Amino acid sequence: MPINYHLQQLTLSDDPGEYIAKALPKGRLNENAIVDRIVSKGSTLRKADIAATLILYTEVIADALLEGYTLKLPTVNSSISFKGVLRDPAEEVDKKSFKIRFSKGKAIRKAEKEVELERVVIPPPTPVIKGVRDKKTGNLNTVMTSGGAIEIKGKRLKIDGDDPACGLWFIAQDGTQTKATDIIENMPARIIAMVPEGLAPGSYRIKVVTQYSQKVLLKKPKSYEYENELVS
Repeated sequence: MPINYHLQQLTLSDDPGEYIAKALPKGRLNENAIVDRIVSKGSTLRKADIAATLILYTEVIADALLEGYTLKLPTVNSSISFKGVLRDPAEEVDKKSFKIRFSKGKAIRKAEKEVELERVVIPPPTPVIKGVRDKKTGNLNTVMTSGGAIEIKGKRLKIDGDDPACGLWFIAQDGTQTKATDIIENMPARIIAMVPEGLAPGSYRIKVVTQYSQKVLLKKPKSYEYENELVS
């Protein structure tokens, strides 16, 4: 099974075309998960016996390290070092300078050579509208007053980017789209905007289109159309 990764654009680089590869871990395994994986390989030992053995294994390794031994195991090697410089031959070493350092064992180095990688593309998260309140009436998700203000709450809502599609749109039932021209507050979690005057009476859906992201602007806009219809 391959290890998945994706490319992430460097936001602080002078070159906008620079990316780094970021691994996508499949999860984190604790001791119980390791026991289950041992059992799944057909071990004849009971889960309780395996768990007890792992506890003893860990205790023995910790004791050996405290006694001054170094490790040479399939998964890990260890060494002992001291941090800092002593100025006096009679000076005692500070206990805080003592370090146990670890490096990859033979089995891990072998696994690195045999690993398979697979690149995946993660689409940028879209904006999300959680609710729309008419500021004049205080009604939520039901009406909007033509020429009045509405408050839109959600995530990643901030309208940003130079693509002509970016903006706050009011979509009539016949598909006609009217863009808001007066946005009072433009934040990721909240937008306050004026409903365009002259909207024909009827039901409308609200759509947010933006290139906003927390790091760099998206190359292509993302949109979100609210499922609730508002009556003007």
